[in-house]
Amino acid sequence: MRIRVLALLPFVLACACNRPAEPAKRPAAVPPAPAMDAITLERRDDGLYYQVGAAQPFTGTDVEPDRKKEQEEQRMGFVLATPYQAGRIHGAKTCYYPGGGVQEERVFDNGVARSSTLYFPPSRGGGKKLEVPLNAKDVAEGRMLRYFPNGKLFTEAFLDADEKWHGDFKEYSEDGTLQGHYRWEHGVLREMVSETPEQKAKREKDKPSLKVEPAS
Repeated sequence: MRIRVLALLPFVLACACNRPAEPAKRPAAVPPAPAMDAITLERRDDGLYYQVGAAQPFTGTDVEPDRKKEQEEQRMGFVLATPYQAGRIHGAKTCYYPGGGVQEERVFDNGVARSSTLYFPPSRGGGKKLEVPLNAKDVAEGRMLRYFPNGKLFTEAFLDADEKWHGDFKEYSEDGTLQGHYRWEHGVLREMVSETPEQKAKREKDKPSLKVEPAS
C-alpha cells in the first residue's frame, strides 16, 4: 500500500514539542538507478519468493520497472530495486526517479514493512520530503515528518493505525515560525489551538468545510 498522508490534509502539521525538528540533510550526489535485470520471481504457497525454476527461496536484489509508480505519476522510467533475504523482502526497497535520484525508500524487516522515506526529485534538491513509520499492515502509523525542499521542517504529525490524524498537529513556515497547531482524534478535528492569520485564511480557502467537532 502506498502512503496517502500527503493527500490527507495539505495545510497542517503535528509535533510532540514546541520546537521544530532538525532540518533533513540533503544527499551529497544524485544516485543513479541500478540497471534492470532478467530475474523473474514468483510467490509460492509458503508465502516466499523464488526465482522461477529455483528450489530455494531467493536471496538478492530484483530490479524492475515500477509500473505502479509510473501509473500514479503519469510518467515512465521509474525503477524499483527490491532486496530479498531467504524469500522475504528485507532491507530498503528503493524506487528511483527517471534518470536517477531516489524517490522512496521503504524499509522492510524480514518481510514486514517498518518505515517509508520520500525524497524530492533531483531538480528540487533531492532532500527528504516525508518520513513516517509503517505498521505490520504496511500502513503509515506514528510520527510523520514532512519537509520543505531546503530541508527545514514543514509538518510534524501523528497517525493512528488506520492512517488517520491522531494527536497534536503543527505546521511551520520556512523560517521556523509556528503557523498552526491543531489537535485530532482518530481523524476528527477536536481543537484549533492556534493559527496565524495567514494560516487561517489558507485553511478557510483550501478546506472551507473543516470544522472542530467537540468530543461528546
